[in-house]
Amino acid sequence: MLSKTDVDRMVNEAAAHADEDKKRKEEVETRNQGDALAYQAERTLRDLGDKVSAEDRAETERRVEAVRAALKGSDQAAIKTATDALVEQLQKVSTAAYQATAAAETEGAGPAEAAEGEADQSGSAGGSSDQGNEEVVEGEYKEA
Repeated sequence: MLSKTDVDRMVNEAAAHADEDKKRKEEVETRNQGDALAYQAERTLRDLGDKVSAEDRAETERRVEAVRAALKGSDQAAIKTATDALVEQLQKVSTAAYQATAAAETEGAGPAEAAEGEADQSGSAGGSSDQGNEEVVEGEYKEA
């Protein structure tokens, strides 16, 4: 068991090094965020494939390399700046890919919806169609 003087000494040392510990924790978190973001950017480019323009792909890869280069050093401001630039680029790439996907779905759905509407009109001559009017009932269950 530790004596009271040992406990007091340890408490004082912990208090004296609290600022250093906090600073070190922030450095580690910044580095981890940068590394995770670089990996996420590479995975996003791989997953999106052709949906990313060559220009956006090149810029994203350049910014990933900037983050990796900053991580090799110890300048926290450089890591933060490079990480923030990569975040902006990833948002741009994701927005462009989302808009391209939405436009493709809209173009693909347009003729199908038109054909579906014509089929409903011609198939429902004299009768009523209840396909879109079904009521959904929530189910309940009990654990035994």
